[in-house]
Amino acid sequence: MSSARGQVMQVVEFYSGIGGMHYAIQESNINAKILAAIDINTVANNVYRHNFGNTPVWQREIGKISLKELQELNGDLYTMSPPCQPFTRLGKKADVNDARTSSFLHVIDLLIKMENPPKYILLENVKGFETSAARNALISALKQRNYSYQEFLLTPLQFGIPNSRLRYYIICTRDANLSFPTTEEVMMELPNFGQVSKVRCVSDFMENLTNHSIQSYFLPQSTIERFLKVLDVVKPDSQRSCCFTKSYFHYAEGTGSVLQITNPILDSNLNLKINDTSNDDNQLLQHLKLRYFTPREVANIHCFPVHFNFPENATKKQCYRLLGNSLNVHVASELLKLLIT
Repeated sequence: MSSARGQVMQVVEFYSGIGGMHYAIQESNINAKILAAIDINTVANNVYRHNFGNTPVWQREIGKISLKELQELNGDLYTMSPPCQPFTRLGKKADVNDARTSSFLHVIDLLIKMENPPKYILLENVKGFETSAARNALISALKQRNYSYQEFLLTPLQFGIPNSRLRYYIICTRDANLSFPTTEEVMMELPNFGQVSKVRCVSDFMENLTNHSIQSYFLPQSTIERFLKVLDVVKPDSQRSCCFTKSYFHYAEGTGSVLQITNPILDSNLNLKINDTSNDDNQLLQHLKLRYFTPREVANIHCFPVHFNFPENATKKQCYRLLGNSLNVHVASELLKLLIT
């Protein structure tokens, strides 16, 4: 198997989505070849093919991949972002009793049975996975196959990116030790990474939109009046934003930050009047200019490269859903650098 930086790393992407892990591999400068990008989501696969036309995409149910198929691929590195809903409050935290976990449990079972398991594994999921039975099953398999591993809970804010998308990660290497002292505790920062001097402003990730193109992203007045108290409002000079979920743009509450582009002199008046619902206040709210982040801006915050784009036939709703199910490319790339040294 190839493990040195000078050799070609053979990669299998499970739950490949729109290619976040592929871009992370590119950003990490690992010399790699993607043997297969595997996902059941037709729309995600179309986006993946649109951006990585030469990569084999398997439109497959991962739970039906055979041991023989996986062994024939003979991958050095497995990357994966299994479905996160079984480990969330909205998903009722059904964990291994959720049917959406079955494909991941199948991958774990194959890992145990393989003659030549991969040298490296990188997995990403939501906070909450670290206390799950699915995680325990993975750890048991890793120990059986002689992997060294380290778990993390990391947010892009730690890397200077204005987004609080806290996620679980685990990096694993087989028949060797990782390049730093490991612990059974979940690490909350990367070892030897250093302190980021400053978090960048939201404005660094914004598009230069025309007045015409921006119109469809403004929140309707009725939405502002109904949800203003619970909206997470940020400005171009803000150094944070909330996690963007797959329901962003479709639902306003709890799905991600919205952007205020208005005259700063209104801010003090707004703070005084937010709890009032008189006509005068509604007049004031019209000047807030609250809009959703565009799909391109969400992709920017997730650190997708500028050449990443969606096919022309992709709807806004599809773009937001796919981005909400994706990951932060830069955070994943830093973990890959740490894993493969």
